[in-house]
Amino acid sequence: MILRSLTLQNFKQYRELVVDFPEGLIGIVGKNGSGKSSLFEAVLCALYGEIPVTREYLRSTGAGEKDSVAVSLEFEIDGKRYRVLREYRGKALAAHSSLYDFNDEQTASGQKEVTAAVERLVGMSCDAFTRSIFSGQKDLGAISAATGGERRLLIRRMIGMDRIDDIQKRLREDRNVLRDKIKGQMTLLLSDDDIKERQLQAASLDKTLESLNIRMIQSDELLKKMTSEYEKAKNDFEKQDALFRKYTALKASLGKITATREGVEKQIKDHAERLNGIMNEKKEMESLEVYVKEWAALQKVKEKLDEAKMCFIKKESLQKQLPGIEREIVSIAEKIKNGKERIAGLADAEVLIQEKDRERESAEAEISDIEKALESMRSELGGVRMRIQEREESVRKITEAGRYSVCPTCLRPLAESFDATLEKLGKELTLYQNSELQRILAAIREKDGIIKKKKDAVRKCVQEREELHKIIARLDEVRTHLAALDNELREKNKSKDALDKEIALLEKTPYDEALHGETLKKLKELEPKKLRYHAIEGVMKQVPGLQARLQELIDEKATLVQDENELSEKLKRITFSEEMYSNIKKLRDECETCRDAAAAAHTVLSQEKQKTEYDVTTLKNELKRDGENRKKVEKNSKEMEVLNRLDWFFDDFRNVVLDRVKPAIAGHAGELFSRITAGRYEAITVDGDFGFFIQDEGRLYPIQRFSGGEVDCANLCLRIAISRTISDLAGGGSIGFLGFDEIFGSQDMERRREIMDALLYLKEMYRQIFIISHIEEIKEEFSQVLHVTRTAAGSKVQWLFAGGQ
Repeated sequence: MILRSLTLQNFKQYRELVVDFPEGLIGIVGKNGSGKSSLFEAVLCALYGEIPVTREYLRSTGAGEKDSVAVSLEFEIDGKRYRVLREYRGKALAAHSSLYDFNDEQTASGQKEVTAAVERLVGMSCDAFTRSIFSGQKDLGAISAATGGERRLLIRRMIGMDRIDDIQKRLREDRNVLRDKIKGQMTLLLSDDDIKERQLQAASLDKTLESLNIRMIQSDELLKKMTSEYEKAKNDFEKQDALFRKYTALKASLGKITATREGVEKQIKDHAERLNGIMNEKKEMESLEVYVKEWAALQKVKEKLDEAKMCFIKKESLQKQLPGIEREIVSIAEKIKNGKERIAGLADAEVLIQEKDRERESAEAEISDIEKALESMRSELGGVRMRIQEREESVRKITEAGRYSVCPTCLRPLAESFDATLEKLGKELTLYQNSELQRILAAIREKDGIIKKKKDAVRKCVQEREELHKIIARLDEVRTHLAALDNELREKNKSKDALDKEIALLEKTPYDEALHGETLKKLKELEPKKLRYHAIEGVMKQVPGLQARLQELIDEKATLVQDENELSEKLKRITFSEEMYSNIKKLRDECETCRDAAAAAHTVLSQEKQKTEYDVTTLKNELKRDGENRKKVEKNSKEMEVLNRLDWFFDDFRNVVLDRVKPAIAGHAGELFSRITAGRYEAITVDGDFGFFIQDEGRLYPIQRFSGGEVDCANLCLRIAISRTISDLAGGGSIGFLGFDEIFGSQDMERRREIMDALLYLKEMYRQIFIISHIEEIKEEFSQVLHVTRTAAGSKVQWLFAGGQ
């Protein structure tokens, strides 16, 4: 497998990117944070859907919140090209995935489905792929930094043996659960004595059940006989009872009709007496009619007098209000006069405010100009201090590193330029500290003093202006109050004019208080006679209804007498004997008692049979459950034995794999290390705990004995060897590329050259080798360089040298 092209849209630093990958040794170079490692993260995202960051930070900074993120990778396996597309759409970045074959036909869709299809094509899971294909500087250092058992665990994780550990851990947990389950099931098993006892009880109950079945047959026959006799007696009783109900119903109906007829006769008598009384009251009503007419005439006189009284009372009330309004008018006029005198004394405050505003604006403009100058001075001061700090840090690093160290800036050896470099840095420090720094600080202090004086002047103007505003506020309050008083005075004058007019109008209506009192007295005397007249008048309205109801009652009585005679004749024709009815009812009750006794005895016998059957079933179920539990214990014991064997198998499998891995890693690493060091070191060997040793002049030395550069070279060789071994174990022999991130960190130019030679040697086994580095100088070591830069619009890439675009 090799990579052919990568297309990105809104992915991390990249807004838009389309890059084709050639074969060979490829350098990916750029400053830290430019987006170099993000290219490999995009490859992993495309192949396995692995998102390198929290999903909310996946989208580029400049993209809209609903813009899609897309990663498309074209790769080649066995001469056939495939394309995988991962898209994250919408505000929530919902995942959409597709895989296309060499004919550009979709073969899989969906996040999980595409990942599974890629794993089948590549022959590796994501873990195996990252362990065998990509390596970073931290990965290299982890190999030599670990000790003893830690290194063994690290190698096991790198080759994927941690999955075996996880499986074995879950297997042992399952075994412990199964062991507890067997213990629990064993507690449920019956002892041999319990089994024998239950078998004997079940046999005894079976015999009891046979006897109960015979008795049940006899009880059934008796119950049928008693039921038949009861049904016959019941039928005879029902016939006699029907005759009894008919006789009783007719008798009850006759009683109801007789009672109804007697009630109608009483109502006829009451209505006749009520009509006679009403006719007597009619004469009294005729004698009261003259008083009612007199009361109506007096009532009209009273209403006019009431109206005149109300006008009189209202006039007196209005006359009482008039002096108060006149006093209020005088008071308001006096207040208006005082307010106008106060306004004359506050008129000059507005002119003084304008003068203070002009003074403040002038001072603030001067402060603004001085602050701009100060900002420039402080920026210059920051630059001088930064240059002083940089020179001091350079002096410290060079002094600590010594004469034969490399320059911390350019990474070149100092040697003879050591003293000259220190002297140059010292002069620059003296110049910046004693001249530039002091000049700028003095100028800043001078400007700060001027700003302080100007700000004091501004504060004084503001305070004086606030006092003047308070004066103007009081002036506005007086004007507002004066306007309110003018309005109030107008309203009071209007009210006084309205009162004068209304009083003049009310004086036109005369009122006679004595006549009013005499009229009320006469009306009170006539009130009882008027009430009695209207009461009799209401009763008289009932006469037509009473007469009609009386006739209805007379007709109803005639009908009831006829119905009463007919029912008496029907009752005489029914032949009913109370003695016969009593004898038949007694016989039915006796038969019912016998039937119920037989049914009760049958029920008791049936319950006894059911209990016996339940006891037999319970005993047999206990014996059956015991047999089933014994089978479960046997089955779980066999499963326990299988889990024990699997545990032993995984132990043996792990040891076999590790024994095969050690010589493979040692062989690959030794061959490559010898080539990088130009044959100076003969080989790398691996002991039982995966301790790594370098063979030097026939002797083995631990890797920690050697210098930092040699250790890094050895770690690189070990990592490549582990990658090749993992690739072989995972079945990924078709993988045709490797990737290394920042592996030149501590190497000098000579060692870099040796590493490059080793990487060129690896080209015989890998069609593509990607090297990520932030060291710009190594661009010259590659025939093909992908240069990555960070811009305001996102990261950009450009091919340099051979194979460039």
